[in-house]
Amino acid sequence: MEPGQRPIEESNRYQYQTALEEITKGSDRNAAILAASMLDYNLKHILISFLIDRKETVSLFRDTNAPLTTLSGRINLAYALGLIAADEYEDCHIFRKIRNDFAHRFEVNFSFQDPEISKLSKKLKNNLFIGEGRLFGGAGELTEARESFNLAIEFLSTRLEDRANFVIQQRLTEVKWPGSSLDDYEYQVI
Repeated sequence: MEPGQRPIEESNRYQYQTALEEITKGSDRNAAILAASMLDYNLKHILISFLIDRKETVSLFRDTNAPLTTLSGRINLAYALGLIAADEYEDCHIFRKIRNDFAHRFEVNFSFQDPEISKLSKKLKNNLFIGEGRLFGGAGELTEARESFNLAIEFLSTRLEDRANFVIQQRLTEVKWPGSSLDDYEYQVI
């Protein structure tokens, strides 16, 4: 997102819906990696919408070794600034851990049935399970862990996608601090 650009462009809505379909219908590995990518995208736009509108802000997310190029860094800053709630913060880190496990495991049959992945998926808070039923989400015959994962990413990513549009209304502006400019001082020519 460039300075002055709206947080979530309408042209991205199709891509967003297509990604959600891929997450719910695709392989476990695809779902894990794409879900984390969606959260990464949403958090980037939330933060850029909140921070001062200048090119240096964008460089925090793009430049080599920039502090906000990692999902973990974006999650932590968004939470520290109060832009995401505690349950969203925890779920984002769970999605990050699941993504990392899938991205760094070589086993071809690695899936949501893995005990550690299953345990992490069931910890997700934003999945809207109500007893044995559910409000929305899911696809086909999925494991309970995969179902929880799908519901959680659908609900959380929707919440965060909309958040950027609200956050921009609270965007930070530059403050002129006392003593921050040479114009604040009187000089005497000797």
